[in-house]
Amino acid sequence: MLARRSLARAPRAHRRGHRPGIVLMLGALTLAVVSVATPAVARAQHDNLAGLPHKQWCKAYDKLPMDDMTKQMMIDEMTFYPAKKHDLSRPNCQRVVPDLVASLQYAMRFPTAADAVRGGFHMIAVYLKGQGAHYIGPEGFGTTFNRKRPNFLLYGGNSPSAPLVGMMWLINSGQQPPIYGLAGNNDHWHRHGLVCMVRGVIVAEGLTNETCAALGGSNIDISSLWMLHAWIVPGYTYPPDIFRPHVPFLTDTPPDGS
Repeated sequence: MLARRSLARAPRAHRRGHRPGIVLMLGALTLAVVSVATPAVARAQHDNLAGLPHKQWCKAYDKLPMDDMTKQMMIDEMTFYPAKKHDLSRPNCQRVVPDLVASLQYAMRFPTAADAVRGGFHMIAVYLKGQGAHYIGPEGFGTTFNRKRPNFLLYGGNSPSAPLVGMMWLINSGQQPPIYGLAGNNDHWHRHGLVCMVRGVIVAEGLTNETCAALGGSNIDISSLWMLHAWIVPGYTYPPDIFRPHVPFLTDTPPDGS
């Protein structure tokens, strides 16, 4: 009887003997999947900006080359901003976003160049690829700036119907950028050198005196004026770096077609 029971149970024991191998294989596969997914999951779980409004404004991941910068701009970038741009800390993001929101709300009051003119702005620089047309506000500029109110607006063309594409702060800061700016230090200010001004409007940069004179203008040195663009206008944003000096979506053909 004992022998028969042992023999009867043997097949079931034998069948059970194969299951641990299957379990181990499934376990190994599970670990492999988890190990592949873990980095992405970890990044999502450790997003220090999770839940913040406009958190994309606090990130920096621009991979485009800065070959559209002038020699002076490249020197300034290396001299005054040796640290790379980075994702802001949560406290800095919470500080900079309200300033940008207020600035955008102000800028959106002037959705076209014609609206800006009615609001006391006037064109100071014609449309240029990557930068837009620059309109200076009624308050002009000085040695300080209002974080919640840009003193320049950027438009997508030279016509009255040109759309608002960006905003800008400009400050007279001598031969060094402002020592104070927006929270987080991702606001890398830039400047220009000699610009050709014709009848009160900048039409080009880097021209010889003779070439500028042939256009009916004269070169002026604006190297003491530092600028900061912000590309956060809906439809014209540049999420990889909202403070990039020049943006790729403003091409040789302006948004207004002018």
